[in-house]
Amino acid sequence: MIRLWEQNDYRIAGLQPSIDLFNRTNPDVQIELERKDPNANNLLPAVAAGVGPNVIVGASSRDRDFFDLGILADLRPYINRDNFSLDDYFPATLEFGQAPSGELFSMPLDSQVIVMYYNPEVLARNGLQPPQPGWRNSDLRNMTTKLRQRDAQGQLTQHAIIGKHPNHVGMYFMGQNNGYIINLENGIECTVNKPAFRQAYTIIDELISEDRLRVEGVHSGVTWNIFLTGQAGFYMDGNFRLFDLTNQMNDVVTAPLLYPDSGAQPGSYLWTRTLALVKSGNPEVDEAAWRVLKFLSSVDALTLYVVNARLLPVTKGSIAHPLFREYVREFGVNLDLMANYYLPAGSGKTEMASPRSDTIRGIWGSLQTRFMRGEIPLSTFIDELDHQVQLIVQEILTGKQ
Repeated sequence: MIRLWEQNDYRIAGLQPSIDLFNRTNPDVQIELERKDPNANNLLPAVAAGVGPNVIVGASSRDRDFFDLGILADLRPYINRDNFSLDDYFPATLEFGQAPSGELFSMPLDSQVIVMYYNPEVLARNGLQPPQPGWRNSDLRNMTTKLRQRDAQGQLTQHAIIGKHPNHVGMYFMGQNNGYIINLENGIECTVNKPAFRQAYTIIDELISEDRLRVEGVHSGVTWNIFLTGQAGFYMDGNFRLFDLTNQMNDVVTAPLLYPDSGAQPGSYLWTRTLALVKSGNPEVDEAAWRVLKFLSSVDALTLYVVNARLLPVTKGSIAHPLFREYVREFGVNLDLMANYYLPAGSGKTEMASPRSDTIRGIWGSLQTRFMRGEIPLSTFIDELDHQVQLIVQEILTGKQ
């Protein structure tokens, strides 16, 4: 029996058909799906007690820490022996599971990106054309000038942009400018004080200070219902919100990638959920766990998973798969735009794959919320974030955890 841990209902719904098929066709190895969150609080004690799972649905933000602790297996020996090709994966989705010395400790399962949605009815009502491929920040400014409307008392009666969460807003513009908290291209480096990160938050500062952007959790009375009810033109959130939006609105469209004013190629903020093999100490058990992981990583299984879980794929083969094409026909071209443009523009060498990712992102989330609320200026936000992250990077480099 191979025990697989996952907690989220929609991911379980995505995995269950392939698990059922595996169990029907592999009588010698069976998958037992356990509804449990494989976070550190659950996984570490279970592994220490010898009752841990064999496979987990991991996350790019915490897999590295589990690998560094010796919990996750290096999958390369299995991959090389079985000639299991990785060529079909989008490169960035694989980067999240790669250690600096080359080990591969997780396989991508689904991808998630932060996108800009718009309501075409609201844009048309304000005499605006939909954003076109290649649109820039200057175009966004011009559009939000028309969308932002006030009453005689100066109160906003129509919003330009609504952000679902402070982190989503930060992620969107960090991705656009390819300016992240951490860069893992050559070891680990804090890049908060680099021009790209500063530019991302300069734009956010401008949009908020000019009432072009309001963010749920930052500004009183602001929720995504403002966008749902046609009182805002644009909305920032994840691909995972598409189906809620589709079910509650007459029309919602994903905007093309937004270019910086410089015209530089924009990126997008990407992260993944993964499949990882938890070492048992028993080669036969680990071999059976690899069989499960390999089966769930086939193009057919990955495609069936993302369609049932309503998420984004991690392979080019899934995008071309008849099942995914039917999924697009049912739910619209938003999925194609996300899969073909946002996903390939992402990076897997960011804080989402860093050691101590949760700690780093926790500091960032707290400080940026204070910045967006106007409690601290941009300079203090950047200086304090840089200082705290630099300390963590030094601890990582010196082996102090």
